[in-house]
Amino acid sequence: MSPTTLIELGILTSAALGLSLLTFLFPKKRRTFLWIVAGLLLIGGIAFYSARPLIV
Repeated sequence: MSPTTLIELGILTSAALGLSLLTFLFPKKRRTFLWIVAGLLLIGGIAFYSARPLIV
């Protein structure tokens, strides 16, 4: 895994963590939606950066 990929994964993890912490400021209905978005962002990003060396 290249250093650039590790930096990108760190930024992605930080963004998902920041979004999940931001959800505590919203009502429960929005909070659930934002938790789902943060989870999908993290899972999709990890899948993309894991598969990218195989594609390119």
